[in-house]
Amino acid sequence: MSAPALGLPDVSKPFFLFSHEKQGIALGILAQNLGPYRGAVAYLSKQLDTAAKGWPGCLRAVAAVAINIQEAHKFTLGQKMTVLVSHTMSAVLEAKGGHWLSPQRFLKYQAILVEQDDVEIVVTNFVVTNPASFLSGSMGEPVIHDCLETIGATYSSRPDLKDTLFEDAETRFTDGSSYVISGRRHAGYAVTTSKEVIESGPLPSNTSAQKAEIIALIRALELAKGKEINIYTDSRYAFGVVHAHGAIWKERGLLNSQGKSIKHAQGVPRLLDAIQLPERVAIMHIKAHQKASSELEEGNMLVDREAKEAAKGEVPDKAVEAALIPDGKVSIEGKPMYNKKDKKLINVKKASYNQEGWL
Repeated sequence: MSAPALGLPDVSKPFFLFSHEKQGIALGILAQNLGPYRGAVAYLSKQLDTAAKGWPGCLRAVAAVAINIQEAHKFTLGQKMTVLVSHTMSAVLEAKGGHWLSPQRFLKYQAILVEQDDVEIVVTNFVVTNPASFLSGSMGEPVIHDCLETIGATYSSRPDLKDTLFEDAETRFTDGSSYVISGRRHAGYAVTTSKEVIESGPLPSNTSAQKAEIIALIRALELAKGKEINIYTDSRYAFGVVHAHGAIWKERGLLNSQGKSIKHAQGVPRLLDAIQLPERVAIMHIKAHQKASSELEEGNMLVDREAKEAAKGEVPDKAVEAALIPDGKVSIEGKPMYNKKDKKLINVKKASYNQEGWL
């Protein structure tokens, strides 16, 4: 079977763009109405960048649509274009984009998909008959799914993890702190309610703020073993690990999409194990350093103060193996032997011998 011959684009008529993503490649067909038919005027094919290839399938589809729209604009020249997709683009971008996309990329996609007057995104149930899918060369069995549920179930650290409060569960706040005073780094963590401290302690001086946040979240989860618990953290990194990246990092052997080792490769597996301990758990993100105008903000301020205070404590020193340095003079038996080259160097340096013949 060969591809149909391409027609010439007519910029006086609206365009239709069919988009598909397959194995990290954005595929698209740009078409226009021709009588009762839609005739292809361009075939589009372009690789996603390395970072985008590591995203969930539904977000890769978003990236593919953005690429195809940019490529299609070379033909449409501002004419109206209807983009037909099978993924809920806006919902995926708004609900899950922040976990995976940088702010710059998020704004770029939002500008391409939402804020262009000549582009209309239409979600259709054409998962079986999307013509762009034929460009991949192989047709798999189509999967009808809910994008948000699929991303949550596949990439969350546990399938039932929530990011909204359980009304009948206890609430905890976690925070880690790391700062330098007089050239020395201090680090600590804390777990509190909105009124009292549950646990806090100092951490080794080489602990970064990000690592301290992870340790605080781990301890809150370990302390909540077998319970229903709500946990607040102001760490975007820790929140992203449990809700978006943790499961796939573990599957990849703690490597990111570029094949490099992730940050805090020792703490992340422990966090992924600890999150399985509570009976039910919800982990929410809260902005740091807010004024105490509610119980939520009071808890956040309390845990922040306690983590900073805990960092001032002393961490018990670990045993260190080192060479023993003798105190006083060292007596060495025997006399040294110097060759002609050594003696010449001794004369140049104007060195002198001691009673035993040593320099």
